[in-house]
Amino acid sequence: MDVDTTTSAGLTIPLAHTSTSIPPVISCSSSPNNLPASQNLQRDEQLWYPDGNIILIAREIEFRLYQGPLMEHSRVFQDMLTMPQPPPSDTQPSSAASPACVTIHLDDSPEDLRHFLRVFVGKSFLYVHPPSLRHSSAAAYANNPPPTHSYGGFHPAYHEISACIRLADKYECTMLMQRSLEYLKRYFHDNFDAWKDDAAVFAPPKFERPHCIGVVNLARLTGQDKMLPGALMACCQLGAEIADGFPREDGSPDGARETLSAADLARCFVGRAKLLEWNARATLRILHQEVHAECRQREQCGAVLLRMLRALEDSSVLYSLRWDWSWMPWLDKEDPERELCGACYGMLGKNGRQKEQQRIIFDQLPALMQVEVKHWGKTDEEIARIEAEEAEAAAAAAAAAAASGDQGQDQMNTHGVVNDNDDDDEDSSDNEDSDSDEESDGSDA
Repeated sequence: MDVDTTTSAGLTIPLAHTSTSIPPVISCSSSPNNLPASQNLQRDEQLWYPDGNIILIAREIEFRLYQGPLMEHSRVFQDMLTMPQPPPSDTQPSSAASPACVTIHLDDSPEDLRHFLRVFVGKSFLYVHPPSLRHSSAAAYANNPPPTHSYGGFHPAYHEISACIRLADKYECTMLMQRSLEYLKRYFHDNFDAWKDDAAVFAPPKFERPHCIGVVNLARLTGQDKMLPGALMACCQLGAEIADGFPREDGSPDGARETLSAADLARCFVGRAKLLEWNARATLRILHQEVHAECRQREQCGAVLLRMLRALEDSSVLYSLRWDWSWMPWLDKEDPERELCGACYGMLGKNGRQKEQQRIIFDQLPALMQVEVKHWGKTDEEIARIEAEEAEAAAAAAAAAAASGDQGQDQMNTHGVVNDNDDDDEDSSDNEDSDSDEESDGSDA
């Protein structure tokens, strides 16, 4: 899409970019004192650097920082900031030797833009630049790629992650998108061993319970299907807020709230019932009356299992939505004297029936949440093997189809030769009949 932008010199310059609809208005000045005057604008308290060479305006808030980081990590900003600039004015003082300061009006909220820009000046847990390089040019960033680093025990809030993902998508910031999704995937993933009995699964430390609604929407936005089953399951744990959603941080004047789509809300209603059903079935299977094959007190252990089964009538464990939590604390409570033998206790535990039932539900979780997820629960090695087998099968099918086509062509060619021979035979027979008629006519004469 091409957008016409007007500079302070009165020139109109076409701006091309490939992102979503962004109506920027750009003006350029070589001196901060010559910037176009605006009314009711306020400088942001966190992100205003007097020596910065770009001013971004969101609503009534101005942010002043540096072009280099934005150009290095955003294709959209790179397109905007590398377009031809007007020459300096003849009346400009010779002392004004600093690079042009560009002003861009954006349609983002100040809250979202603040989270997004903090990343590029080392003020965010998701920062993508070494702080020592944040004043450098784009070329300096290209020659010094950002290092890999951990979060150091710090965790971003939901609104920060949300703003960074949405604006990284809008302004085409690949690295920031990867960093943000990397964090979410720590809590919304398809690793069974890291999931079961993990109280932190789909519960980032600084997220509130309704924020899983936003995670569903972010997964939809970015096409991260493997995040959906866990995020939707988290939504199934909510009360009335599953329909109400939660207020957005930008305080939208229209009172907009973050909510699930109608289709995802319906998935949660159905999924909640399915989770209850499958958890109840798993509980009954764990407490099945069959004792361990090596049990030496079969009658006693059988009686304990029956007692536990009857205790379910007065327990909420049968109706829990958290199939991934351990049943063992409840079992210990119901068998305080440990009347079960070691073999039977282990049979019920984390590496026995409980793990088997949790694995069954985990494998079915995408279906329970009514979403399609390719290679759910598979490791990278398993996926590579599956894809290799699929590629091999596709190649074999293509080869078989080609061979079948060649065989059909051979049959057609053979059929054509036979027809030609038949035609020759018919012509020969006609000639013989003609000769016979001529001889008969001669004999009559």
